[in-house]
Amino acid sequence: MDSKKIKYIDDLIDNLKVISYTDKEIESNTTFLKLKEGYYQLNNNETIRRESVIRRVGAIDAVAMFAITSDKKILLVIQPRVALPTKTKVDIELPAGYIEENEDILTASARELKEETGYVAKRQIKIDSYYPSLGYSGEKIHIVLALDCRKKYDQSLDKDEFVSFIEVDIKEFKYLLDNGYILDATARLAYYRTLEYLTNNSMLNMIGE
Repeated sequence: MDSKKIKYIDDLIDNLKVISYTDKEIESNTTFLKLKEGYYQLNNNETIRRESVIRRVGAIDAVAMFAITSDKKILLVIQPRVALPTKTKVDIELPAGYIEENEDILTASARELKEETGYVAKRQIKIDSYYPSLGYSGEKIHIVLALDCRKKYDQSLDKDEFVSFIEVDIKEFKYLLDNGYILDATARLAYYRTLEYLTNNSMLNMIGE
């Protein structure tokens, strides 16, 4: 990018950066999430009021696995998502979960994959990270490519967790993505980033492309 345009962008960022703030928790009886509100002073001398959502326990970040089995299938999970504005409130997604406090990304991805599907990956590669909802949350989702996955355990779910899992080939994955079965942004982003990674590393044969 042109250096003058970079300077222009940096100046815009500097103008809008938060230089001080005060925030507090909004009282609620929720057990998983809590709501905070605060006033944020910007470098341009303006003040904005904003609300945010954070987890009550543990780290806020999460991990999602694009898991490819030893026979070139992709692992997907099916579970209820009550915030989803559809008739069923059920989505098909990648295996995923929150990172525990003081847990590294690849340890978390291996644990969540094992818990939700019983599969274990021979190799894991972090390929991307992103913030899905910066309007109200600082949650960061890390995308991990899990390769040569093999079934070794039974599912190990929490008492109130109801998750089924399936294996699909790449053509079936594309069908689910294009026909409203897979609705979340993480699976879509992970799909394209995985294709990019496999293409750049001459590994497309791992998913039969």
